[in-house]
Amino acid sequence: MAVRNSSIVNTLAMPVLRVLRLTAGETVIMTTPALKASQLDLKPLYYFVRVAESGSFSRAAASVSVSQSILSRVIRRLEEDLSVQLLHRTGRGVKLTDAGQRLLEDGRQIISQLADVRSNVAALSGEAKGAVSLGMPPLLGSMLTIALVERLRTEHPASG
Repeated sequence: MAVRNSSIVNTLAMPVLRVLRLTAGETVIMTTPALKASQLDLKPLYYFVRVAESGSFSRAAASVSVSQSILSRVIRRLEEDLSVQLLHRTGRGVKLTDAGQRLLEDGRQIISQLADVRSNVAALSGEAKGAVSLGMPPLLGSMLTIALVERLRTEHPASG
């Protein structure tokens, strides 16, 4: 069956309805759960990615500056919200389940896209933002570095 056209009806207050009109004249209506404001919080996703990448709640807790118990509670709540186990917890750390591996891949993309969105929106302000890294040979660097830094501070005083 080929899909002829598709329309989506979406509000945050009701489930998303996807209406597919098939070439054979059939119509299929699919629904996805309604979003709640609490589901738009990306902190649990960020915490999950940190736990998955570090392989341990203690290392992840240290890297995000929260206690292990809070981190564990947030991840447990994320698993409950998704109705799936994301991690196998062992005495030596954590291992990802298949669902956890999928969420890690998608979570990394979402976090990266969010960083891109922030950067793109900030660029609209017209101010230069970001980090500058210079690499020079030692002899050239010793002659030019002070002049470059002084010019940067003159032209971009907010860079401090």
